[in-house]
Amino acid sequence: MSLILYGFLFFVDYAVTIGIRNSNFEDIPAWKDLFEGKIDDDLVILGSSRAYNHFDPKQIEEKTGISTYNLAFTGTVYRQQKMKLLTYLNYNPRPKILAWVLDLHTFTESDNFYGYEKLIAFNEYMEVKIALQTYNLYPNTYQFLPLSKYGNRPVIMWMGLKNYFFGSKEPLSVYKGYSGRDLKWDGSEFEKLRKVNIDGVFTEFSKSEIDDFEKVINKLKEDEIDIILIFSPIYAKVLEYENNSKSIISNYKDMARKLDVSFLDYSQLEINRDTVYFYNANHLNAKGVKKFMTLFSRDINMLNAQRN
Repeated sequence: MSLILYGFLFFVDYAVTIGIRNSNFEDIPAWKDLFEGKIDDDLVILGSSRAYNHFDPKQIEEKTGISTYNLAFTGTVYRQQKMKLLTYLNYNPRPKILAWVLDLHTFTESDNFYGYEKLIAFNEYMEVKIALQTYNLYPNTYQFLPLSKYGNRPVIMWMGLKNYFFGSKEPLSVYKGYSGRDLKWDGSEFEKLRKVNIDGVFTEFSKSEIDDFEKVINKLKEDEIDIILIFSPIYAKVLEYENNSKSIISNYKDMARKLDVSFLDYSQLEINRDTVYFYNANHLNAKGVKKFMTLFSRDINMLNAQRN
């Protein structure tokens, strides 16, 4: 490979990376805020997709007066959420309150890193590089071979190039990490799962993940961060499908007592029985979020009153 071609490919690699970072695609603006130290909010929401879709900072701020940022990491379990939390704390002022949204699968072990493609553009940050290498997603050769890290991701590569040369044409639909879904109910995927697993499923947690989580929570408390653990709304039939859902939620309550932190359980809300408030079995739609945010903001105000 000639030096001219090699240099050209390095320039294209640079252009793709900068273009992705400046994109308004999904949660990329939130990652950019995180690494640039722009998140300076009193309440931070952490969790997976049910945190990402259910907690609207704008509504929370209007109802509580508390500045809020949604730091959720879609498609992830505890290990990746911890990585995002610690990275956030490395680059931004610490919050007064951390609300960690726990799911039925938060403490399962997974070899998958959903959504990691968008993080490749931030690989110069050591936290990202270590996380990708942990999942064998960033061989050392990538830093010497231009474009190799984007090799099998043509959509993201093209998006980066387009944004670099022409600017991002996508409207910024994310406010402080949150983007709502104004969609109607579609239960087809859930029904497929129920047909395949007619007796339901059983979720097994990793004790080592839970032990590590408790250490992290205790360290956050030492840093004078108030912790709230949350189980957010979910379609009622999912709890029936997950055979040990009651045990999982009960364990979360016990964990909160042990750690001496608040636990807000929204698993039995009336809206959980009505598909008009969901766009699929796990996620609220815009109508559901609006109703839920009223309840959540009320509880935040009550907790704050108790603390003060």
